Amino acid sequence: MLGTLEVISGPMFSGKSEELVRRLIRKQLAGQEIRVFKPYLDIRTSNEIVSRSGYRLPAIVLTDQTLFQEWRDYPVTLKKLGVETIGIDEAQFFEKSIVTFIKKVQEKEINVIISGLDIDYARQPFGFMPDLLALATHVQKLTAVCHNCGADANYTYRKTDDTEQIVVGDIDIYEAACGVCYAR
Repeated sequence: MLGTLEVISGPMFSGKSEELVRRLIRKQLAGQEIRVFKPYLDIRTSNEIVSRSGYRLPAIVLTDQTLFQEWRDYPVTLKKLGVETIGIDEAQFFEKSIVTFIKKVQEKEINVIISGLDIDYARQPFGFMPDLLALATHVQKLTAVCHNCGADANYTYRKTDDTEQIVVGDIDIYEAACGVCYAR
């Protein structure tokens, strides 16, 4: 039997990290052993996942190299430690190794909950999130509130001229936008 894969996606400011932390805390309250991971590119905090509303959980910071080399056998270790669920925040920042890692974790009958942007500021698939969405047993797509008009926002609008897919920033660089305001 494979573990499940839940994916929480949506634009920036939609509460993805908050929903991830909420679900993981519920697992803890139910007596499950959990582990939480985040990419090194998430510079909001050094060793925890933090939502905008202040929810937080300790997290292990991973690089793609860490996933591929040092943590290659970690799914076996997780199983030996009795871990039943892992959480991964900002999954869009990982490379292809995240897909392999999650598959190996699922093969050990460990459930996975991830959050991440499914599309970038240009409405293009973000990283390997499409692969993870295709593997998901459950997907929840959140919306934010449009920073311009207050409608439901499905997009992340970048306020700068940067064209790289990954430009780490917050409200200084990005805002949530509905379809009408995104096209402005």
